[in-house]
Amino acid sequence: MKLYYAPGACSLAVHIALREVGAPFDSVAVDLARHVTADGTNYFDISPRGYVPLLQLDDGSRHTEAASLLKYVADVDPTQAPIGPAGSARRPISSPNLQAHVERVAQRPREQAALVAEGRVP
Repeated sequence: MKLYYAPGACSLAVHIALREVGAPFDSVAVDLARHVTADGTNYFDISPRGYVPLLQLDDGSRHTEAASLLKYVADVDPTQAPIGPAGSARRPISSPNLQAHVERVAQRPREQAALVAEGRVP
């Protein structure tokens, strides 16, 4: 797997989740101001919308949206499943509480980055 991320963006949540479950992955930094990767590749060629996170799976498919990626990562290693194994009582199939929690976790880095940018965090 390959994770395209930007420091301080919501991609941090996916980065942390991948490390928590011990998934092997490469990470590629993206400069969102210029929309280029660390090696100078035009990020729009990789992600037409230019957003991070983007997770490229080993089959070459590319997936976005932090909340969805967090659920995917939770299933990478069912023994590690931080939100409970799929189908278990700990994680109902369509739990609105789970969805709200995942979206909150995905949003938190973006909120913190905004506070830093506004100078409200020392």
